[in-house]
Amino acid sequence: IIVLGARVDETGPSGSLRERIAAAEKYLTDNPGTICIASGGQGEDEPMSEAQCIRDYLIAAGIDPERIRLEDRSTSTEENLRYSLPMLPENVKTVGIVTNDFHVFRALLLAQKNGGFLFSGVPARSSVFGFIHYAMREFFTLSVSLVRGYI
Repeated sequence: IIVLGARVDETGPSGSLRERIAAAEKYLTDNPGTICIASGGQGEDEPMSEAQCIRDYLIAAGIDPERIRLEDRSTSTEENLRYSLPMLPENVKTVGIVTNDFHVFRALLLAQKNGGFLFSGVPARSSVFGFIHYAMREFFTLSVSLVRGYI
């Protein structure tokens, strides 16, 4: 699986990132042969990279550190995928993309353009208010992604 990054606050992962980590933890626990790529760089106002935060929380939850790889230079969903996909073992054919429910559609479109794998979404839940708010934002972001040729 590839866990897409989201904001890291001074006190730890943002709400969106916490939900992604929880979904990844459940998936990794249920699928012990699966590796995880924690993806996300460090913004100027973040205390650590998003990838490192994901890794730290997964290890604290009992996931073996040997199963987690870091991609810590990306600054967007498109870069998360572009930099993470080459890190997958050669024999991998299916890839789960862990992200919030409102973000799955666009993430899968971007993934399909960036690699020759069978992709599926591993949705992390969001609140009703959060879903409505971010789904509207996703509509505009999807439009920009189409114009820029990312999708």
